Amino acid sequence: MMALFKRTAPPIQTSLEIGIRLGWQGWLDNLLAHPVRHAIQMLAIALGVALGLAVHLIHASALDSFAAGGRQFSGTADRGIRGPKGGFDVQVADRLLQQPEIDLVSPVVELDVALTGLDKPVRWLGVDFMRAAGITPHLIGQTDDADDFFDTHAVFLSPALLLRLQRDIGEILVAEGPDGSVRWRIAGRLTQAPADSLMVVSDIAAAQWRWNVGTLVQRIDIKATEGVPSAALDNTLNAALEPGLWLDNPDEAGSRGAAVSRAYRVNLTILALVALLTGGFLIYATQTLAAMERNRQWALLNALGADPQVIQAQVLTEAVLSGVLGSLTGLGLGIAAASVILGLLGADLGSGFFQGQKPSLIGPPVHIAPFFALGMACCLLGAWRPAREAAAPSP
Repeated sequence: MMALFKRTAPPIQTSLEIGIRLGWQGWLDNLLAHPVRHAIQMLAIALGVALGLAVHLIHASALDSFAAGGRQFSGTADRGIRGPKGGFDVQVADRLLQQPEIDLVSPVVELDVALTGLDKPVRWLGVDFMRAAGITPHLIGQTDDADDFFDTHAVFLSPALLLRLQRDIGEILVAEGPDGSVRWRIAGRLTQAPADSLMVVSDIAAAQWRWNVGTLVQRIDIKATEGVPSAALDNTLNAALEPGLWLDNPDEAGSRGAAVSRAYRVNLTILALVALLTGGFLIYATQTLAAMERNRQWALLNALGADPQVIQAQVLTEAVLSGVLGSLTGLGLGIAAASVILGLLGADLGSGFFQGQKPSLIGPPVHIAPFFALGMACCLLGAWRPAREAAAPSP
């Protein structure tokens, strides 16, 4: 009979659970009592997280655009020979082809040409279609008439450029050359061109003649003989290079893109860290001031024998709540800022490296999470000392 009337003991709450509950209530009370103070500290954390995340997203998109640009113009070429913008003699390609390590070479005329109907020049490539088929097949246009590849008036346009110009197959394309306007016939489209690239491809002889560049080319795409190691190919090419020419490795596009953007990335990242540290300092100042305002409360709890961990957990919980709101706000602002900047200026921030490419926002959750964690870490570091001081017994 005694067992029927046995009372169940209430669940025992740990010091951490009590501190978190008190911290939640204390944070709400302080937020309502001092909204401006809390808004400023959360804004500082948000700005630091937003700036750091935006820099990361823009940099990732720049690297992606740089690599896409390299794939767009290099195709499956193992290496490339580049020279000055004015070009170099095409006979270099014939001399390279005599090397046993080299299987195919494809000289390319690469120019920026103004088109009627566009406000910016587009990339114009002149290729030997027979040679390019084995190295850069994406530069081979789609047409129903094979004679178009040997027609000195025929050009092939990327789908994005056809759409931008509102032109169709068989219509006339007017380009501005050194001797005036030149009329070309649109013979086909570059079906394998990247979705957003603005590009024109013509026969190399026609490009050299129409643009009055003689026998000069801007680059030579190279396909290595099967089984030749990369090191052996590089040694052969370096030995054959003439003054003013340099070796281009398409696999190193990402590294070059990182070098191009390193300066602004480092500077803006430092600025983001300064903003985060400022937010951490504001958290420290706010929590210290709040602890002084509630000094009697802490003294009473200590006198009643409260566990110091309860007070410490309460102060840290208040900082965590501010950090969560500030960091989440910063993530949203960072993603929005990166989207706006990429949309207005592009991944190159308006410098013109990636003309004709529409950048995409690169940022999987695994890359975004560290910025949230960094904002939280600054809040906890800023509140750590005030929490210990509040939990210390009064003398």
